[in-house]
Amino acid sequence: MQRSKRATLSAMVAASMVSIIATLAAPAGATVAADQGVSETPAAASCGAGTTVLAPTDPGDPLDASAVDPAMVNMVEKANAQGVTWVSDPSCESVPSTQNAEGASAPNVSSVAADTSSLNWSGYYSVGGTGGTPDYVTADWTVPNVLWTAGGTNYLSVWTGLGGWGNSHLVQTGTESNQASGASQVNYWWWEILPANQTEVTNVPIHNGDSVGSATSWSNGVATFLMCNYTDSTCLYVNKATSYTPGATADFIAERTEINGNYPVLADFGTLVFSDASYETTAGSSHNPAHGGYSVDMYDVNSLHLAHTQPADGTDITVVWKHGGAVSKG
Repeated sequence: MQRSKRATLSAMVAASMVSIIATLAAPAGATVAADQGVSETPAAASCGAGTTVLAPTDPGDPLDASAVDPAMVNMVEKANAQGVTWVSDPSCESVPSTQNAEGASAPNVSSVAADTSSLNWSGYYSVGGTGGTPDYVTADWTVPNVLWTAGGTNYLSVWTGLGGWGNSHLVQTGTESNQASGASQVNYWWWEILPANQTEVTNVPIHNGDSVGSATSWSNGVATFLMCNYTDSTCLYVNKATSYTPGATADFIAERTEINGNYPVLADFGTLVFSDASYETTAGSSHNPAHGGYSVDMYDVNSLHLAHTQPADGTDITVVWKHGGAVSKG
């Protein structure tokens, strides 16, 4: 199936003319997207150098889908149909010593219930098969009500990303849900380009039970992160200029977040379902996760089974928590 981003030649020429006219008419120093009703402005310094935010000029308007990365059109239109507000002024914070690392193979696991095993990942990664290299990935899920089981704070990251299986070339965005004994659950949006730590979004809240979705794309030195909370009706669209090139996988992952170089106890998330999960490739094709995909089960260093991934069912991926596991070196 050809993706919607493959525009006709006439549409591409028209969009280019609109962009040129808008740029000539803009005040000096302004940043103008393909439509006059959309602005792309530098994010707060706390969000990192080279980070910009795409949002409607009028906060009450939908985001013009003709102005976004073509791979993001379907998710943007879905969000607009639900009447979301597009955040134009995110506040961010680099989360010290908190990183969503590349997938690490679990040693000494004699019998794996999925296609492969990992010390920190569960879910699916897809290599694209003969259909080009993945350059866009998206999925929805419900923010889980996580439970503390043992030790210090228990951690869970849920995300979509590109790269990272067997290498450290990884761009990704998703939700963090952490639980300490006797405390309230902590949830937040984040994005990350390894080897940096998480960049937390501090003013776009998410809560237990919220219906959310994320998308990650990379093209020509720009990583794009789209984060939507459909329950709260808020979305954030971020571009991040980078010389970094991600690895050649599309990822749908529930992870125990690396903290200070260690894998912590995995928070009990019960059953997590990625829905509407798909990815696109440089060849212009769109696929379900199982196309060129591998299911990943999580084990700890003692071969204790922490999370099981069921075979993908179309665009759905189900991951089931089994145990918190032992803390080990990342």
